[in-house]
Amino acid sequence: MSIVIPTRINQTTAEWATDSTVYSANKILCETNAFYGATDQCKFKLADGVQTWAQLNYFPVSGFDDATSSIQTQLDSKQTTADFFASGSNAYADNTTFYFGQTLAPVTATSQTGGVPLRAGTIVACLISLYNGGTVGSTENCTLNLIHGSSYGTTSLIANDIQLNANRQSIRMVTGLNIDVSADCSALANLTTPLNLTTNPNGLQIRITFFYA
Repeated sequence: MSIVIPTRINQTTAEWATDSTVYSANKILCETNAFYGATDQCKFKLADGVQTWAQLNYFPVSGFDDATSSIQTQLDSKQTTADFFASGSNAYADNTTFYFGQTLAPVTATSQTGGVPLRAGTIVACLISLYNGGTVGSTENCTLNLIHGSSYGTTSLIANDIQLNANRQSIRMVTGLNIDVSADCSALANLTTPLNLTTNPNGLQIRITFFYA
């Protein structure tokens, strides 16, 4: 029985990129500046006498490495949640639009606070958490929006029946949203109170988490 000892051919990534040679099946093609995972072992391909370097697959651990890399790339491109809050114990007046990103107290103009960074994608739900350790508000409906995009030029309705009557803790999930964030941008939550609240909440904290598809 004859034994064939493979020949190793070493080239860099740039050199392999311009090499269209079809090497015989006893060649090991090594990419000297590319390595498997967190190792010091360079990636390589086994020539088959038919395919060029560009057509061959790495052997064999590369299948795992490339899949991991691909998945990680997809994960890195996602922002699964975005958090907004006015976490101080605040009072909310009648007939007022309040803005908040990640602050202690809401403000009444977008210029008074910084926005929360959003990645491009589709928001499909949000979880609203209210806490009140002070005066419990009445049950009139308020409107909650997300404002985003260039100069906060896009307003997306979250719900128009938000009530500020939390007595201690209140949780509400809003589903069925389809908010298109077309590009990376800044955003604020926007809460508008009705013309007349029978009882104005005092001591109210608001937290909202938005969920992407």
